[in-house]
Amino acid sequence: MSPKTKKAAASAADAAFAEALTRARALRPQLDAVTDKLNAQLAAAEKAIAGLKLGVRGSACIELDPESLFERWLFFEKHGNEWRLTTSRSSADSDELLDTMPLVNAPRSVRLLAVGHLKTLVQQMAGEVDKEIAAVEEGVANTEAFIRSLAAPEEGNPPPDDDSWENLPPPGDEEAPF
Repeated sequence: MSPKTKKAAASAADAAFAEALTRARALRPQLDAVTDKLNAQLAAAEKAIAGLKLGVRGSACIELDPESLFERWLFFEKHGNEWRLTTSRSSADSDELLDTMPLVNAPRSVRLLAVGHLKTLVQQMAGEVDKEIAAVEEGVANTEAFIRSLAAPEEGNPPPDDDSWENLPPPGDEEAPF
């Protein structure tokens, strides 16, 4: 390539770069505005999910990188003292979570991935509520059985004629002996 041709090619590349730079600068305010809208909508979604008052943690895998074997997760969980949408990475061969942060603070690409998984997250949480109900019902039954065992007659004493164990005060209502 002749020096004249090289100079012309460099000049064309410089012109293309200058045009791309001008366009990027012109589009930045638009990108900022739509990103602000995305953040506001994610904050509203977080508030709406919290408003369900389910009281259970939810999770959904939003990305699996087969080359690095890293997974990206979306959670609805307690973060600090608040229920928040968060995101974390994990290695496919480990349960350790890395880079946990509120979703609204995650890179834009992660926020965009998460949007498509919000319904899946809430569906998973509904399944967790079902499991939690079953666990609490079992806890109630086990506690009732425990209370009955405490009220059971001692060896050699006849059982009470009534269900007096049912009239025991709730835990915490009785006065402490000390």
